[in-house]
Amino acid sequence: MVADALKPGSPSPKFDYENQKGGKTTLESLNGKYVYIDLWATWCGPCREQIPFLQKIEEQYKGKNIEFVSISIDAQKDQEKWSKFVTEKQLGGIQLLAENEWESQFLKAYGVFSVPTFILLDPAGNIVNAYAPKPSDDKLIDLFNSLKI
Repeated sequence: MVADALKPGSPSPKFDYENQKGGKTTLESLNGKYVYIDLWATWCGPCREQIPFLQKIEEQYKGKNIEFVSISIDAQKDQEKWSKFVTEKQLGGIQLLAENEWESQFLKAYGVFSVPTFILLDPAGNIVNAYAPKPSDDKLIDLFNSLKI
């Protein structure tokens, strides 16, 4: 059952996605740091509303033991549009494009059916919170502080 697999302390489902800067990025390549994942899409209004808040938090936590990873579920055919959006909006963190949009293995493993969805993983790649607070929610900073990030 999805819910049991997503309990805090459970290993996160893995990903291996195309990075907007070139090459691929895997979850394993981020081991050793907390990972805050933003599942989003360029066509999603509520996702876009979170961008300024996410950028502010990324700035606040620069150099700390955390990586910010945005995984877009834009269609592969819209890869150029996605890449241009990332560049124009000067999105920070690690920008990845999922395979198969909603059918992406990572989304399915997390049971995600709406975006934006935020996930926090620990430095060992285990789930801290499969439904982490969004960047505009003050509870996110409280969570980071409680983990001493």
